[in-house]
Amino acid sequence: MTLNFPGPYQVDLHYAVDTLEHIMKLNCILLETPDPGVTFDEVHAVTKVSGNTQLDTAVDAFVALLLPHFCADTEIVNAELFACNPANFDRSWLSSYAIGEIGTHTGVYSPANEKVHTYRTQEGGIMKLTMEETFIDFFDKRSLGAAGGYEAAVRDFIIGDTNWIIARDTSFPIAPLNLLYGQNEVIFRRRYR
Repeated sequence: MTLNFPGPYQVDLHYAVDTLEHIMKLNCILLETPDPGVTFDEVHAVTKVSGNTQLDTAVDAFVALLLPHFCADTEIVNAELFACNPANFDRSWLSSYAIGEIGTHTGVYSPANEKVHTYRTQEGGIMKLTMEETFIDFFDKRSLGAAGGYEAAVRDFIIGDTNWIIARDTSFPIAPLNLLYGQNEVIFRRRYR
């Protein structure tokens, strides 16, 4: 079985749901080779179709797509940029970026639950995008390709030409697979024990 490592760069999106902290890890490729202390507006993330975008603009746009998935008990706090060492899981901190946005969904979050989007990548692998403690509509597996509304907005960005987020196999996602909701046992233990 192939072991895929994070990187070459990774953006950690820190968010808190009713005081419990979570991190969404997003792999990307940068145009530059930044030094520690660089600001997000000084580096450019490579996009799927021969382009690039300033990292601060890219993160802000992605956060705007995520906000409808989270209730008002959720704050997307900040993002951190890391350089990942090849062929291992070690990372070096490069930068932080303040966000401070609140979720816009009017419902109530579901404690210890998660929503997972899965995608097929250019290399044939699977990429997962996991959102912890969103609201839950159902507890089963559905086609992400048939999803509408805010699920479709994230899906269309992830498989679109301006996407800057890559899978661990270092290729871009190209096709939606599934939308899954379920309970996360690790978060359950953190929240209730």
